[in-house]
Amino acid sequence: MRPSVTEMYAKILLSKGDYDTAYAKLSKLAGRGLLNPTTRKQLEEAYTKVRGGSGFQTYLDSLKGHLDSNVEEEMANRSLNSQHPTSR
Repeated sequence: MRPSVTEMYAKILLSKGDYDTAYAKLSKLAGRGLLNPTTRKQLEEAYTKVRGGSGFQTYLDSLKGHLDSNVEEEMANRSLNSQHPTSR
């Protein structure tokens, strides 16, 4: 399996010490529910450097909660759109 572009970009950013940018890019990926084990580890490393050593799991859970609410909202919108009455 090939690493994702974001995974490779994050690896470069982390190796250069650009933790803020890596944190932002990986957080965006996490917010879309697209972390894999490697990018999760990278996000944890960036989080630790940017925000300190504790609270990573809580942060990750908050991103997941945000993702869950977005999915629920999208499903509700689709359900409402599919229930419109048809004209005869």
